[in-house]
Amino acid sequence: MKLPVKYAAVLAISAFAVPAFSATDCELRGPVSYICGVQNVEDLIALRGTTWILGSRFARGQGRPGGLYLIQSTTGRVTEPTIDYSVSPEAAFSACPSPPDAAAFGAHGISARMIGRTQAGILAVNHAGRESIEVFDLDLHAGNEPPTIRWRGCVVAPPEASLNAVTHLPGAGFAVTSFGNNSDKDSARKMVAGEAIGFVAEWNPARGWARMPQPPIAAPNGIVASPDGKVLYVAAWGDGKLHLIQRGGHDAASGLPLALPPGFHPDNIRWTAQGMLMIAGQTATPAEILQSLQGPVSTVPFEVIQVDPRTRQVTEVLSDAGSPLFGGASVAIPVGREIWIGSFRGDRIARYPAPSRE
Repeated sequence: MKLPVKYAAVLAISAFAVPAFSATDCELRGPVSYICGVQNVEDLIALRGTTWILGSRFARGQGRPGGLYLIQSTTGRVTEPTIDYSVSPEAAFSACPSPPDAAAFGAHGISARMIGRTQAGILAVNHAGRESIEVFDLDLHAGNEPPTIRWRGCVVAPPEASLNAVTHLPGAGFAVTSFGNNSDKDSARKMVAGEAIGFVAEWNPARGWARMPQPPIAAPNGIVASPDGKVLYVAAWGDGKLHLIQRGGHDAASGLPLALPPGFHPDNIRWTAQGMLMIAGQTATPAEILQSLQGPVSTVPFEVIQVDPRTRQVTEVLSDAGSPLFGGASVAIPVGREIWIGSFRGDRIARYPAPSRE
C-alpha cells in the first residue's frame, strides 16, 4: 500500500542496481552524487547554525577501528578529527575508568547539542574495549578550519545493554536504546523474528542508569527526544514501528506505536528544521540485512520516510533498490536542497536531490 505523499515527486532509484558498477566508482550516477573515501557512516548530524556535518564511522566489531568524521556541507570536504584524550574524566563522569583507546574507538550512534554559537556537546555510542557512551566537546573555529574535539568522560553501559543510539536530554542526561539484551540467550533470534527484545534507558549524574517504563519494543534502534525533552521517539527495527514514550512514566496514549511502511526496518531518526522526523531504514528481510554486514558494501534496498509528530502522518521521501555502490541506508538528513544518506556498511555518503514540494 502506497503512503500518502506530500511531495510532487518521490524518488525511486531502482535503476542503480547494476552489477557492472565498481564499488570504488565515485562518479555521478543519474541524480545521485557521492562523498567517497569514508567508511561505514552509520549516523549523521547537521550541527545547527554551521556548515559542518558530524558522522560516525561504525566499527565492524569489538576492537576494530571506528571514529568520527567532520564533513563541510558546502564543499563535501572530509576531515577525520584528532580527538584530544589527554584530560581526566570530569566530575560528572567520575565512574569512568579512563579515556577509550584512540586507535580502536568503536563509534555507532551519535547525538549533538549546540552550546551557543561556538561549541557543541557530543555523545557517541562506543563498542570498542567497553560498551559505553563517550562524551565530548566540539569547538568551532573561524573560517573553514575544522572544529576540534576533546574528550570529557564516559558512562559505562549496564552489562545487559547492547547500545545502538543515544539522544541528549535536558540538563546533563541522555537516553539510549539497547538493540538487544546481552542477558537473554535468545536475543539474536528474537531480533530476526521481530519479537520484543531490547530496552530504552536513561542516565543522569544524580541517579545513574534507569530503564524507561515502556511497551514491548522489537529491537529499539534510533532514538530522539522532543525539543522539550518530554517525549522519546524510538524506532523499532524488528517490527517496523515508531514508539512514543512519555518520560517520567509511560502511559498508554503516549506509547501507542505508529506502524511504518510494510517491510520497512527503521534505523536512525533525525529532526528536520520544519519539526518533522526523518527516518532511514532498510527494506529487506532481517536476515538479509544482517548478512549484508559481512561484505564491504551493503546492497540491500532502503527507504527514507518523514513523520509529522503532530498528525502522525507518514510521508515517503525516497526509495532505492540498492546496488553494488550503495545500500543499507541507516540515516538520512536534509542538507540544503539534498538528502544526505549514510550506511552501516559502505565507502561513501550518498547525496540525493530533495524532492520538490507542492
